[in-house]
Amino acid sequence: MGAPMPGDGPTRAFLRALLDAIDIPEPATDADTATRNAVLADRAGHAAIALRDVLTGAGRFGPEWITEYLRDRLDETPVTGYRPLDDSSDPEPLPSTGHVVLGRELAAVHEQDRTDYAAAEALRQAEDHRAPGLA
Repeated sequence: MGAPMPGDGPTRAFLRALLDAIDIPEPATDADTATRNAVLADRAGHAAIALRDVLTGAGRFGPEWITEYLRDRLDETPVTGYRPLDDSSDPEPLPSTGHVVLGRELAAVHEQDRTDYAAAEALRQAEDHRAPGLA
């Protein structure tokens, strides 16, 4: 027997707002972590204030008003400024290493591969055209 689920009323709306405040996407890269953590800290702070107000009865306008107030604060602290892990522009993993790189880094890797290939091909051709006995 599971715990009772809140109905579709004010309690459920408040719980949904709390979850929306703290359930934000993971960062795509280590570089995005600090920004994501700052966004999460701001949103969690707003959620804590709202939760405290509901639990202590401090919200003189009731839970519906506190929920709306929390939603307004969340709108002021959007989940932006970093690239989320589930973003469609996620970094592409390198097939050989599994490391995650950004698009421009991937282009640089491909350019280096082309340069390495061209150098290896030039060396091979030079060895093919070397005069016999000149080793």
